[in-house]
Amino acid sequence: MRERKVFAVAAMLFGLAAATAPAAASEQSGAQATDTGTRVVRVITGQGKDKCPADKLCLYELAAFNMAKPGRILVTDEDINDLSKYNFDKQTTSLFNNRDRQVRVCNSFYCDGDTMDIPKDYSVDWAGTPFDKWISALRFFPK
Repeated sequence: MRERKVFAVAAMLFGLAAATAPAAASEQSGAQATDTGTRVVRVITGQGKDKCPADKLCLYELAAFNMAKPGRILVTDEDINDLSKYNFDKQTTSLFNNRDRQVRVCNSFYCDGDTMDIPKDYSVDWAGTPFDKWISALRFFPK
């Protein structure tokens, strides 16, 4: 339990430096997509937080929400126990939780290891921090 508190506090400290730059407008459809009814997991290419649709979580592979150049963005609204299925294991540098509920991110598959809780409507750029390229799985909290 103490480890989770330490990660949450550290994440919040690093999160205070989250980028708030205006978003650019580049996007392409990714090759990987899964549509499970109303739930979605897809990988797109783009820049900026505006590429993250309402009520979705977006994981960005590059710093500052891919603002320096277009990069991959994993867009989801469902739990993912193994991000390697989408070629996104340990690939997240910035994150935007554009949902109305918290999400738990984990540094191991199936959330068996260390975890960190991300507040609703929260964005963070972890470039250059211990949490850069840290996430392997994620789970949403119930509403």
